[in-house]
Amino acid sequence: MSALPVKRASLLGALFFFALPLFASTECGPHQLPDWQIVRHVHDGDSLKLADQRKIRLIGINTPELARDDQPEQAFAQAARMRLDDEIKRANNRVGLVYDAKLKDRYGRTLAHLFLQDGTNITELLLRQGLGSLVAISPNLKYNECYVNAQQHARKNELNLWRKGNTRIIDVDKSSSLTRGFQHVRGTVTNVGRRGRNTWLDLGDALSIQIADNDLEYFKLDRLWPLSHLQGRIIEVSGWIYTIRGQYRLRIHHPSVFHALE
Repeated sequence: MSALPVKRASLLGALFFFALPLFASTECGPHQLPDWQIVRHVHDGDSLKLADQRKIRLIGINTPELARDDQPEQAFAQAARMRLDDEIKRANNRVGLVYDAKLKDRYGRTLAHLFLQDGTNITELLLRQGLGSLVAISPNLKYNECYVNAQQHARKNELNLWRKGNTRIIDVDKSSSLTRGFQHVRGTVTNVGRRGRNTWLDLGDALSIQIADNDLEYFKLDRLWPLSHLQGRIIEVSGWIYTIRGQYRLRIHHPSVFHALE
């Protein structure tokens, strides 16, 4: 993604009725006229409701879950929600929505990147502070480079979710504690193969990583070594784990959500 020159970004900011802060990374800026709306309620760290009744799901991030039904609250769930709520209140409940290629998720929520009038990209802010995990789901990858860099900052500085002892990276080579839902996992690739219209990376019998054919282009464009070379390597991957016939599976859409360890 090419970065806008600083002077050009400032001009665009004036046209959009706000100025980008000088310290903001242009790769994270709105780059287009946002849809300005009033927030009615913040549900959690990555979803909210607008005054026009639309439910909004932030693109590029998954924050820890609040307690619901019989599931306990996850660490930093309240911190993520409170930070999102505080930022929105600071902006007098007015936010700018920038849409991506896909407008809605399977639950009917509107998918958007969220901005404040000073140019703050809310997803970037939460990821940079370690209050959520990177999500990269094609085709909504408009700010993926920005979000990758934000999470790398949080991990390098061991902030919040990434503090030593607080990260919930499950080592599937040593543990059988996988559950459905969003997870960070680590394991050895024991097989790379084709099944149906997918490439699969098997981490033993514990978990199968799915890459659909229509997502393979992202892996090629990022110049990753051929996926078959991952066999025998230890990888880390994050995403939503689901089960089919009792087997745990996880689909990834973009190479930015996994990496091979040295």
